[in-house]
Amino acid sequence: MPGDTVFINSGTTAAEVLRHLWLRDDLERVTVVTNHVGAVLEAPDGRFEVILLGGIFRPRSHSVVGMAAVESLRQIYASKCIIGVDGISVRHHLTTPVSAEAEIAKVMIERTQGTVLIAADHSKWGVVSNYQVARLEQVHMLVVDERMDPEAIAELGARSIRVITAGPVAGSEREWTPVAREGGG
Repeated sequence: MPGDTVFINSGTTAAEVLRHLWLRDDLERVTVVTNHVGAVLEAPDGRFEVILLGGIFRPRSHSVVGMAAVESLRQIYASKCIIGVDGISVRHHLTTPVSAEAEIAKVMIERTQGTVLIAADHSKWGVVSNYQVARLEQVHMLVVDERMDPEAIAELGARSIRVITAGPVAGSEREWTPVAREGGG
């Protein structure tokens, strides 16, 4: 991951992913491009280049959206993309309740030349929200919590999506890391 440019959208799960990136001391020369205002405020000094997209501020999600954000994204290519979603369904794919947030995630995925990773907890499985973010075929990897339904993991694996189950870090009830178990394609 050193040298990567990584897109990360807004949302509580994406913010948690960013917090874990900030803690890693093995990453250097990483550029993070995000629309998540709150998570950027926690970025460590100097180890990451952080590009915060401009646009219309959405206080509820601590994010920026709109034409300015989308046009900024259209100027950048990323090697990886980490997206949080509100719903995952085999029939309806990846969804979110806000059109402007869906548009940001769509453009991030379109502009990613490498791995597209979805981060979601088990409660998102089977949920269908208002706006499609992406089709499952556009996803390479899904990071979920250990309460994800094993049948769902098998179903995603059958679609060649690599599923990584996050688990607790030793000595901590709050911290999680995506290394515990792996299933899928």
